[in-house]
Amino acid sequence: MGRTFSSGKNWWGLPKFSLERLIRVGRAVPQGNVLRAVRFMDDFPVFILNSTWTDTGSTAAEKTYVVQTEAKIIQRCVLMASDPGRPCT
Repeated sequence: MGRTFSSGKNWWGLPKFSLERLIRVGRAVPQGNVLRAVRFMDDFPVFILNSTWTDTGSTAAEKTYVVQTEAKIIQRCVLMASDPGRPCT
């Protein structure tokens, strides 16, 4: 790129050979005085979260405490985090 970049007080976050490879393949871009890696969604195992709980709403008038949670939400969380058919040991 014809410029010299420094990590400054921070570490680059990548081994030198990885950063050099990113530069070679055009996946490092300057942003101000630092280099940033170009990342794509295909680089990582990502997926869209689609588990919105629309059946657990409650009205603010029913709450006594700011952090009060509806019983249906607590029940669902306990069921998700446990194995109901298995006895506790």
